[in-house]
Amino acid sequence: HQQDVIHGRRLLYESSQRGKLPENEEDIHNMFRALTRFDTAATLVRSGLVPKRWMLETWHLALRELDVGFRLMVKYQRHDWRTANYWPDLTDLIEEARKFKCKKVCCSRNLEEAQPRFGPSPPPSS
Repeated sequence: HQQDVIHGRRLLYESSQRGKLPENEEDIHNMFRALTRFDTAATLVRSGLVPKRWMLETWHLALRELDVGFRLMVKYQRHDWRTANYWPDLTDLIEEARKFKCKKVCCSRNLEEAQPRFGPSPPPSS
């Protein structure tokens, strides 16, 4: 169910921001579905079917934002289900995304440079 996965992904990001999981069990299951999709992509990277550099260039920010929600889900599954981490490939990919630096403004240390500019464009330089 694609809508469940989309909903689960949104809940993962919200959980990352709030620092806690939702209480609704169906929401938790949607989050598991979303993590399984992310882990499938990570498995494709590990197997070499998707270039790691491409995945990190494209998804590094999303994976970083997922990190806290992901860790909460791993903790939930260990505590409530007494199981190991179901997503080892995703674990590795998120860790690589946390360290990844691209040359775009999203990874810039200069916060001023990273801010979008609104208003008239500066005149072209000659």
